[in-house]
Amino acid sequence: MFTARLIAVPCKIFNGAFSGDRVVEFELANKSSYRTLVPRFYCLHEDGVRIKEHEPITDEMKGLLLCKVVDFLPDGETILEVPDHKRVAVDTSMVRKIQPRDEELVPV
Repeated sequence: MFTARLIAVPCKIFNGAFSGDRVVEFELANKSSYRTLVPRFYCLHEDGVRIKEHEPITDEMKGLLLCKVVDFLPDGETILEVPDHKRVAVDTSMVRKIQPRDEELVPV
C-alpha cells in the first residue's frame, strides 16, 4: 500500500466542448462505467506525460486520469475523488502511483 496523494487510473479520453475540457470514462469496482467532464490538466498519456490542448486528435485515446486517494478498503477497492469532486470506488489493481512527467502543476 502507498500513501500517494495523487494517483492515476486508466481511462478513455474524449474531446470536450471546450479546449480545456475532456470527457473521461473508466471502470468502477462494480464493473460499470463512469463518465465525466474534467479539466484537461488531469489527463495524461499512458506514459505519464500530460495531454496537449489539441489532443486527442482522433475521437478517443487511451490515457490516465489523475485522482486523489480517499481511502483503501479491505475488500480490494480504493475510494477516489475524481476531478469532478465525486467519490467513486475502483478496483485497487487499477490504481497507479504516478508523478506527472512535466512541470505543470495540478491544482488540488
